[in-house]
Amino acid sequence: MRNRKICGTRPICVKCALKFAVNTEEWRDNNSKAQLIAQNRPEVLEKQRKAQLKLMKDDPFYAEKRASKSYISGKIEGIKFDSSWEMFYMSYCWENPDIVSIERYVGYIEYINDKSKKSKYYPDFLVTFKNGIKKIVEIKGSKKYHNFHEKFNAAKRKWGASYVVYGKKELYKLGIKFRQKQYCLDFFKKGYEIEFNNNPKTRKFKEQIKKWQK
Repeated sequence: MRNRKICGTRPICVKCALKFAVNTEEWRDNNSKAQLIAQNRPEVLEKQRKAQLKLMKDDPFYAEKRASKSYISGKIEGIKFDSSWEMFYMSYCWENPDIVSIERYVGYIEYINDKSKKSKYYPDFLVTFKNGIKKIVEIKGSKKYHNFHEKFNAAKRKWGASYVVYGKKELYKLGIKFRQKQYCLDFFKKGYEIEFNNNPKTRKFKEQIKKWQK
């Protein structure tokens, strides 16, 4: 390496030697494997687990903040949403004459997860209808997610028919057709005050809307 003339007419310097070494396929492959092994060591995983538990204890909204980085999220009319489905569903409720109010559900229920350990489940909304009926509503674009059945069964035992889950099929029946261009364009013409969180999913979503609006 020392005699290879890469830096002009001079032998290779330390900086270029390092640059050359770390840009080989072999180095990148070995480095990825080494990082994977290091990250999955029992002591490292345990340290991460304890750190997350501390953060969740110190900040009750830690889990929500963490999740918001992976989904379209933000606030509409001052109410938090963690997916585009939730944002559109709130709009649907505000425009439905049979619904008096929609608010974030306050509280949680405990359930036994798929590892036979106690976990907490936080439903999405409390919806009050004009006839006095109240519904605890969970919004899911897909019903195939971690511990869905455990959460669903625990909620049904506690609330019975007052607990409902709206997946993609049910939301489409309500007229919430997120993936249709015209539906999205009409929604953003309504003038809702929306504050999006700054994350990759949200930025991509906003770029798509801008393209449609041209």
